[in-house]
Amino acid sequence: MDLSIFKKKGKKKDQILSIDLGTHLTKGVLAKVKGDNLELINYAIVESEGVSHASEPAQLGKLIKKVVDTLGGSAKTISLALGGPECVLRPAEVSLVPKKDMILMMKHNSKNYLQQDFPDYAFDCYVIPCVLEASKEDDDSENEGRDQEGTVESKPGSGKTKAKVLVGGIPKQTINNVQEAVKAAGLAVDFITPNLVSPINTLERVQHELFKEEPIAVVDIGYASSNINILSNGQLILNRVVGFGGKTLTKGLSNALSIDSAEAEGLKVGMPQEVEQQLRPLLASLCQELRVSINYFEVQQDVTVSQIFLSGGTARSKVIVDALQEELVVPCQSLNTIEIMEINLEPEAAGELADASPQLAVAVGTILAQL
Repeated sequence: MDLSIFKKKGKKKDQILSIDLGTHLTKGVLAKVKGDNLELINYAIVESEGVSHASEPAQLGKLIKKVVDTLGGSAKTISLALGGPECVLRPAEVSLVPKKDMILMMKHNSKNYLQQDFPDYAFDCYVIPCVLEASKEDDDSENEGRDQEGTVESKPGSGKTKAKVLVGGIPKQTINNVQEAVKAAGLAVDFITPNLVSPINTLERVQHELFKEEPIAVVDIGYASSNINILSNGQLILNRVVGFGGKTLTKGLSNALSIDSAEAEGLKVGMPQEVEQQLRPLLASLCQELRVSINYFEVQQDVTVSQIFLSGGTARSKVIVDALQEELVVPCQSLNTIEIMEINLEPEAAGELADASPQLAVAVGTILAQL
């Protein structure tokens, strides 16, 4: 799913360097493109130290350069996945016109299509395949102009069909700030996307058959918030951002055990079985949000979610994954991003990769959007 709020024109590159700017940890992936496949050259996970895409360009540029230097390679441009409450992903229904016209429609009349004004935003639209609906003028027509799957065959701009699209948006000020920061790091921006869609891209590649055929969910548990996506037959039906993240668990453990945040974070990640009794109650709010989302989806779609895939640092914990599965009574597993790539790492880094894999879902998905 290519929702490129910014994309530099030019020939496709044989190496892509992708950065997921997180509020707590920033993740980077450097991969070599081999047709439709990827070879992992290196990855990096560094502390953001309070730096975000809203920070001063010089400060953000230092963080970006630190990630790039850790990754190495010869890439001179980078791809970025940006998050935060100001980044949006909304469904919309618009006339089937060229994508550039859809973007103009969002720019000048976002409230009409997205039920909210988004002034000074940059947008992109992704037309959902095979979900083109005949307009009212065509209701009485016969099946002329339809292919064997029932998709309306109509040229863009004809105005005779409606397209269901996903609309991504990021404030222009954010984009400008990030571009300045990347320039300060001695690089150029190649691609910018909302991080909301990247785990979906990774899930599609990792679980291709399930993605096409089953109602499934992918939940990216970030540090400050979590992104819930529920799909049916490869189509995104429900997307929500909820105020639960890894810091909820860290803070809860810190309070429950009267220890500092650093020690609590170490226990959560390194020895979760030792604090399972304290962790389970802290997951209640996420379970509630997931249950509400799944129930709504199942009632609306009349299908049952068959599996939940989890990404983000919290998803590294088998204790947490198992606890969610027990509470929700839905099979849950961490999203394994590395099985879709050829691995070309030093032995030490390769040994740590399996544990880091769920954290790389956004960075890898940002690369996949460009293939």
